[in-house]
Amino acid sequence: MKRDIYIWELTSNSLLRILENAQEPTAIEWHPGKPLLACIGMETGNISVWGIEPTQKWSALAPDFTEVTENVEYVEREDEFGMSFHLFRIATLIRT
Repeated sequence: MKRDIYIWELTSNSLLRILENAQEPTAIEWHPGKPLLACIGMETGNISVWGIEPTQKWSALAPDFTEVTENVEYVEREDEFGMSFHLFRIATLIRT
């Protein structure tokens, strides 16, 4: 007997995914608020859970952040992150 779980798109009648399952399912339930699917096995009572890995949107945290698909070499300008000697001295005096 086939134990895999088939997920279909009903509007287009197309197969979206086949979830490999090691045991015959007794009950299959979707989580009410998250993209999770749980299945309880008939023979052992083990519970299998499938979900999707959420993609992180870093641009939502910083509006001027630019997402790239591969690494980009960045060349730092001389004055961009450097601290002038005057500010360095003030910061040193404040800490001591």
